[in-house]
Amino acid sequence: EGAVSEDVRMLQKFLNQQAFFVAKEGPGSVGNETNVFGEKTKTALARFQLVHDIRPALGYFGPLTRKYINSLGQ
Repeated sequence: EGAVSEDVRMLQKFLNQQAFFVAKEGPGSVGNETNVFGEKTKTALARFQLVHDIRPALGYFGPLTRKYINSLGQ
């Protein structure tokens, strides 16, 4: 948590496109993605991991999650 990077914005856009919404409105919502990795991003990522059987599904963007997302060709 707390990371600030354009990679975070790309992750939020990806999660939103996959219907694992970071936020319904405001910062992190569709079209309002931010470059800050906070609790909402972590929660959305954990939901994504859980559905795609990436364990542990704790909302960390580690090697298993990176590998899975890269395999999607995004």
